[in-house]
Amino acid sequence: MYYAVALYDFVSLTIVLLIERGYFVASSLTDNPLFPTPFVLATQITTLTDNLRIAWLAYQKNPGTNEKEALRVAKEELIVALKSDASYVTGKSVGNANNIKAGGYTPSKEKSSTEKPFYDAEPGSKPGSVALYYQKGSHDKSIIWLAFHGVEPPNSILDYKLAAGTTLESFELTGYPSGEWFNFVGSPIATNSDGTFHWTPPLLVLIP
Repeated sequence: MYYAVALYDFVSLTIVLLIERGYFVASSLTDNPLFPTPFVLATQITTLTDNLRIAWLAYQKNPGTNEKEALRVAKEELIVALKSDASYVTGKSVGNANNIKAGGYTPSKEKSSTEKPFYDAEPGSKPGSVALYYQKGSHDKSIIWLAFHGVEPPNSILDYKLAAGTTLESFELTGYPSGEWFNFVGSPIATNSDGTFHWTPPLLVLIP
């Protein structure tokens, strides 16, 4: 089954809309039995949103260098918190778009199992992780995954670094920096492999 995930659409919101989203997520996670232990507690998100609101009002009153920096820091801190809980909501929702909405987040478009690609890479269920999937063929014994740090893929496959070698079709890797973009490519190794790899197109992932 192909699951919906909580989108990071809040990263592109204006300050005013981000403040609204922060309060909305906090209220959605408060005493919500679907999400009993968020990575960042609802009260903490409320405090971070309060901080952003105060910094915004201060900047509006006096748009100086110090006020601008305080606004930047407050915005980044709230976004980091929202990213963390987006990952938590995605994991606890088990792909259910309505549950993701109930957690205060925007779900991605759900796809049926028949629409699931043979390979995929997407944000993992916890901060610093990525979820990788490759449907092995009948003669494939394992999968090799490579990673490249950056929004754009490199010009050469040699610039990628080994991410994992596994016999599992679906698993998560941890240890990546949150909020950073990575490109992943995968290739199967057949039982009677001649050493030739058939890499997937680069799969771009924003690490939660």
